[in-house]
Amino acid sequence: MPTRTMTFNGRSSGDPAFGIMFISRIIRPVLTANRTRYQEIAGRDGVYDQGRDRDATVIRVSFPVRWTDAADLEAKSDAIAAWLDTATVRELIFSDRPGRCYMARRDGPVEIIPQAPGIKKALCEVEFTVPSGFAEAIEQTTIFTASGTYSGTLPAPMIITLTASAGDTLTITQGQYSSPAPFIRLLDQEFAGGEVVIIDTEKRLVTVDGEDARADVDIDSDFENFVLLPGAFSVGAEGGVAESIVYRERFI
Repeated sequence: MPTRTMTFNGRSSGDPAFGIMFISRIIRPVLTANRTRYQEIAGRDGVYDQGRDRDATVIRVSFPVRWTDAADLEAKSDAIAAWLDTATVRELIFSDRPGRCYMARRDGPVEIIPQAPGIKKALCEVEFTVPSGFAEAIEQTTIFTASGTYSGTLPAPMIITLTASAGDTLTITQGQYSSPAPFIRLLDQEFAGGEVVIIDTEKRLVTVDGEDARADVDIDSDFENFVLLPGAFSVGAEGGVAESIVYRERFI
């Protein structure tokens, strides 16, 4: 089995300054906990289900540290502390899942515990928190058609580039949903034909030839649900042609 490593805060666990031999254990949850939303009404039995929110992901990592004497152990402890101590989330990548990146921060205390006398190894355990609750593909996917297959396990936003047709309206729909499908509609336009329309469903941003067009977006447009779901997908367009779709797969 290949030796596992991890990269965090721009540095690999294989950096000699750390003395880390390998990543011996990685505990990643299959699913994160839910924060369930219920509404209680006085005089009514039970509660009303208001859905749920996905909790943050906690990843626990263990690794042995090789040292030669007390001074060497202290130097390596200082180097590991400086590596892991970040005020903001940083990229966390594991060698057994090289295409996925977590935005994580170290939480909880970190201890480096020497093993039995005569054994020049110490054990270190680290807990990372991923506030978003998911990993994202390091490389974005770009397709130059209006359909494809999404291989992530969580819904992902997308950036859609279209060429407008002559007219006053442009509408896109997400074909993975049953009717009524989520749509985003641009109204009150004076398209001559050929204008470039870019729709970013995560930022809720719409531009026409580089100019902000959010003021002309139909108020009923559903940016929140205009995401890719696992499996085959298609994006329909009326009043224009979808030229490309860009997204990053997301994983639990």
